[in-house]
Amino acid sequence: MECGLDRVLGTRSTLHLNSKRLALVTNAASLTQTFESSKSFLCKQLNITA
Repeated sequence: MECGLDRVLGTRSTLHLNSKRLALVTNAASLTQTFESSKSFLCKQLNITA
């Protein structure tokens, strides 16, 4: 049988992992966006159509 404290700690660690995962996804999304805007900027500068 699970103790109440174990359940609370388990929930907290799950939430912590989820927030870390969300931060990674958000970071990756912003990096992708930055890359895309840099790419389009370079294409305009070099007169290349992407």
